[in-house]
Amino acid sequence: MQILFLASPLVNTKGGALTVIQNLLQNFSAQVRPVYLGSFTDMAEIFRDNGADTHAARPGFEPVKKRNILLFPFSVLSGIVYLFRHRRLFARSDVIVQATSFTEVFTVLPWLLLFTQKPVVVCVHTACRRAVYANPLLPLLKYVWKHPQTTVVYVSQAQAATWQERGICARKPRVVHNGTKVSSLSKKLKRTGSVRFAFVGRIHREKGLETLLEAFSLVSLDRPAELLFVGDGADRAYFTQKFAELTRALPLLKVRWVGFVPNPKKYLRQADFTFFPSKEEAFGLGIIESWERGVAVIASDLEVFKEIHQRARISQELLFKTQNPADLARIIQSVLDTQILAKYRGPALASSLHETVERKFSVQKMTKTYEELFAALTKAN
Repeated sequence: MQILFLASPLVNTKGGALTVIQNLLQNFSAQVRPVYLGSFTDMAEIFRDNGADTHAARPGFEPVKKRNILLFPFSVLSGIVYLFRHRRLFARSDVIVQATSFTEVFTVLPWLLLFTQKPVVVCVHTACRRAVYANPLLPLLKYVWKHPQTTVVYVSQAQAATWQERGICARKPRVVHNGTKVSSLSKKLKRTGSVRFAFVGRIHREKGLETLLEAFSLVSLDRPAELLFVGDGADRAYFTQKFAELTRALPLLKVRWVGFVPNPKKYLRQADFTFFPSKEEAFGLGIIESWERGVAVIASDLEVFKEIHQRARISQELLFKTQNPADLARIIQSVLDTQILAKYRGPALASSLHETVERKFSVQKMTKTYEELFAALTKAN
C-alpha cells in the first residue's frame, strides 16, 4: 500500500515530528511504500535517506491573524491548484497522511475530501496553540477533522484533551504514543564524579528554560556539577548569556552547549538526570529516550508527563510544579545528596527504565500500530 505523507510548514523546524517520521520509515514493513510530497527540506531528506520517493511542492501558509481572513480566496485557489497538479500522485496513494504542521489542512485537504474518497490521517504533534484555535480559517480545519474519511491521531490522551477543551474535536480520534529505538545497555558508561545534568530539545522559552535558570540560582551547590544543553533554537543566544552569568555566581557549575545533533542518545548516556521543564507539550519524546538510556528524568508536572509516567508505572517523585523554580530547586538539591544520587546512578534503576521503554514505548510497537491503521483504512476504502 502506498502512503502519501504531506508536510509543507512555512519554516523548517527540527522537532520531535522529524524523529517520529524517521523511526517509522526505518521500521515499516515491505507492505508499506511511503512517498513524500511537500516543501519541508529536512523531512524530504529523511525520506530520501530511507529509499522513499519524494516530490517537491510549494509551501502553503498557516493564517494566524484575523486580518489573514483576506487570504481565504488564496487558500481556495491554491488548494485546488495543488490537488490538480499532483492529482496522479494522490490517485495512486491508498492513504493520505498530514505528517506535521497544518498547512495542507487549510489548502488541499478540504478539496481532497470533497472530490475523492481517499482516507486521510492527520498526525497532531503539538498542543492546541492560539495560532490554531484563534485562526480565522478554523472552520476549514474543523471540516477536515470531522469528515468521515479523516482519522486524527494524537500522541497522548492529555494532548487530545487540550484540543477538545478548545472545541476542536475529531470525528474519529486515535491515540498512538510515540516510540523510540531500543538498543542494548551493555556498553553504558559508568557514572562517577561530578553530577551531570542534561537538557535535550529546542532552546526556546516555551521549554521552561527560564524556570531551570532560576531554579539553579536557588540551589546551594556544594559539589561539582555539569549542565549539558543538546539542541538548538531561537533563544539559544539569550540563554547562553544567562547561563554564563549563572556560572559566575556558581563556580562549581559547568555549562556546555552542544547544539543540534541527529542522535542525542550518546550524550544521554553520560547524564545522571535529564531536565524537561516545559510549559506545555503534546508528548515528551525526550523523556522516553532518556529512560531508554537508563537515565532518570526531572520534569514539570504537565498532564502528559504524568500520563507517560503512569503508563510506564514509574514513580512521579521527580516531577515538580510547572513553572515553579522553587519546587524544581528542591528536587535538584535533593538529588545532589550522595545517597540519593547513588540510587539514581545504580544499575538496577537503569535496567528497570530501559526495560519499561522496551515494553511500552518501543518504535516497533508504534510502527505496528500505524501500519494496522493504514491497512484498515485501505481495506475499508
